Amino acid sequence: CQKVVDMSRNGMEVRCAAPPASTTSLASMPAPAPASPPAGCPYLMVLPPCQVPSTPDWTLRSSCVLQSGSYALRKVVISDGAALVVEQGAEIKLELTGGILVADKSQLWIGCEDFPFTGSMTTTFQGSFNDLGSSAHTFTVDYHLYNLPVRTEAWSNGLFVSHGGRFESHGVQKTSWARLQSDAEPGVKIVKLDRTPLNWGPGDDIVITSTSTSDLESERAKISAVNGQHIQLVDPLKYQHAGEWTGRGSRLNAEVGMLSHNIVFTSAIDLSACRAALEKADSEGKLTCYGGQTSFLQHSVVHVENTEFQKMGQGLLMGRYPLHFHLAGDAHGNYLRANSVHRSVNRCVTLHGVFNVVIESNVCFENHGHNLYLEDGIEAGNSMLDNLVVSPKASATICSDFHDVDWAGSRPSVSGIWITNPNNTFRGNIVVGAQFGVWFTFPTADAHTPYSDDRGIFGGVFGASKEYFLDPASGFGPLSWVNKQEQARTATVFHNNSIKGSQRNGIFIDGRVTDSEDPVIPCLEGAGHHGRGRCATCPGTAHTFSWAPTLFRVDAEPTARTYRPVANVFEDVVIAYTAYGVDDFSGVGSSFWASGGAVSFERAIFAYNERGTSLHNPVDWCSSHFYFGVAGYTTQWRDSLFLGSGGQRAFKFYDGGYHLVNSRWVGLEYLAEMRSVSKGNVNGLQMTNSAPLGWFDADSNDDLYKWVIDSGKVQLQERTNTLPNLADWSSETLVGQWETQHLHIITQDGFGDHLKIGFQQFVYSSDRFADSGWGPGVMQEQGEPGCRMWLKCGYTVWCGTGVDCTPGFFCKDFLPA
Repeated sequence: CQKVVDMSRNGMEVRCAAPPASTTSLASMPAPAPASPPAGCPYLMVLPPCQVPSTPDWTLRSSCVLQSGSYALRKVVISDGAALVVEQGAEIKLELTGGILVADKSQLWIGCEDFPFTGSMTTTFQGSFNDLGSSAHTFTVDYHLYNLPVRTEAWSNGLFVSHGGRFESHGVQKTSWARLQSDAEPGVKIVKLDRTPLNWGPGDDIVITSTSTSDLESERAKISAVNGQHIQLVDPLKYQHAGEWTGRGSRLNAEVGMLSHNIVFTSAIDLSACRAALEKADSEGKLTCYGGQTSFLQHSVVHVENTEFQKMGQGLLMGRYPLHFHLAGDAHGNYLRANSVHRSVNRCVTLHGVFNVVIESNVCFENHGHNLYLEDGIEAGNSMLDNLVVSPKASATICSDFHDVDWAGSRPSVSGIWITNPNNTFRGNIVVGAQFGVWFTFPTADAHTPYSDDRGIFGGVFGASKEYFLDPASGFGPLSWVNKQEQARTATVFHNNSIKGSQRNGIFIDGRVTDSEDPVIPCLEGAGHHGRGRCATCPGTAHTFSWAPTLFRVDAEPTARTYRPVANVFEDVVIAYTAYGVDDFSGVGSSFWASGGAVSFERAIFAYNERGTSLHNPVDWCSSHFYFGVAGYTTQWRDSLFLGSGGQRAFKFYDGGYHLVNSRWVGLEYLAEMRSVSKGNVNGLQMTNSAPLGWFDADSNDDLYKWVIDSGKVQLQERTNTLPNLADWSSETLVGQWETQHLHIITQDGFGDHLKIGFQQFVYSSDRFADSGWGPGVMQEQGEPGCRMWLKCGYTVWCGTGVDCTPGFFCKDFLPA
């Protein structure tokens, strides 16, 4: 069953529920519109037509139906329990300079879930930055009037669903995204999808994602005709997009996302001027990027699907986003589903102080700032499912939206998904063309390790959520478990996600921030590797964090907690097309980089990554004995595949170590290499039942790998009596370094069916160019094998509360009996 966390004032309950209905299934035929509205839908009611006033402001106190027409207003307030219902089939243009407020017990309906709106409605927010502070253009919400914490906020130029309000927006149901089923070459005007899309048609805008290491090759296109699975475009494609991979490899194909919907929220901003300001982190962006926004507050009911949000958000302003749950508390039942958010100037979807909401099947394209964004680290129980995030662009609302400052030489760092709390579900999401595909960074203690019996300190809450949810009036209070989370000790659910075309890092677990907001915006000074300045949102690796997933009772008092380390199982993850990012002490370029995490990749595909995986060792050498069955190795790949085109390397040794089980590789120049700044002080690599693809006779019939062989796209490595591309240890950094005595690669059983050489340990040769058949600088260890780990269990001892670490001491796990 799917676990759902129900939250209350005093604790939590985990129960089973059916998974949320998915809107990404692609029907073979368009679904007909229902003949009549379902029960509970206000279209069953007989309501009078709305009398829209000629004055700038409209306060609606009784329910009515908004009919076709063009309306220009300053502010609309729906209050006193009224419902504003947009007429089915209407053609409406609505222009606003202040916005819409849906007040307590009041409602705004544009279609119903089972009776979608079939007309056309475009709402354009035309407010100006100069209107900020003007009561004529602003809505003021006093939280204490709703028996919530004392807090007053002012909102303008947007749609605001206040405490107890309801917003329903249901456009014509469409396939949110699909994949190509055949390659699309530059110059073609017809592409083939992997199924027939629902309700796509002429005039619709789509995005076709890049399948290269370039972040510039995802392209917008317009449909001229649809014939089953074949989509004809108005203009020819500029770039090549892969579409012929089959089976498990189909996730290497390009995605095609729908951007157009019949319900549109947009803004009257000069997008070119706005982007120019954001790309320079120029505070002028506050004026030029003042678009529309939404905010959904506590106790609101929000169901939004098949709706388009374009040019939304307010640049360089905190809390002003296109889609935004704001201090919303338990939002169980609310969802944002199958929407498109594109050309936004401040993120795609923001979850801020919210629990149990579903974000599903949305398409995010060319939005500035971290796109799917968990703001304060308190957010838990939420589900991000099957979303497509493409080409995030720089901003500077927080420091890492723009760059990493001195830590990474001011290189861009915007991410597709920004995760400040692992206690959420991430399943089926796709990120294409971000600087950082998925970035994990948590509130936690400084200068401590969670691999210890220090209790209750490896978590926290950032920003406005800290004060808000400590107040019992929020429905939670200081005794609630939401304020006692230990994010750095909590495992996540991270399955079936694809991260492609990342420019610096595919998955990144590092770069600690100390808050979610800064005293000024933009705030970009200092921080990074060399120390932390006043900008709390600048990520740093000095005094960074470690992630140590454990089992513990989050509802127990911290002093009474006990911890048992567990693996963080990442199932069916694809990391592909990672670019050749700069990799030195000022910044990390990797397909996967982790400071802890105890990640076990199960059935992963790492394909065509120009940078390999690399690990910072976070003092978890002992506990890995209990979740990987071998001490000293801190990340594992099981039943996984590494695929290249001749020049790639899978592992980039730094700290480590790596554990490879029943896995294959093909098309790599070398399996392993050294990180350029490593002197050999690493924990190495251990392999069991792993070899080049095709070296096991059963590979050609194994569903994990046969799709590669059947594709004809790769040449299998010839079976030989050595493995000439096991590793490249010719790095000049290793020359004359005593640390190289720790450098090693181990196979427990040889390589494949023909090279059954049993336990072998490969070590560094004194001649970095010497090659005895295993790669430059690599030789078989002679004599009795030694424990060559740099960081041994026994140096730091913690395997869980009250657990004896002795079984994992001093490499006993891997040395032969």
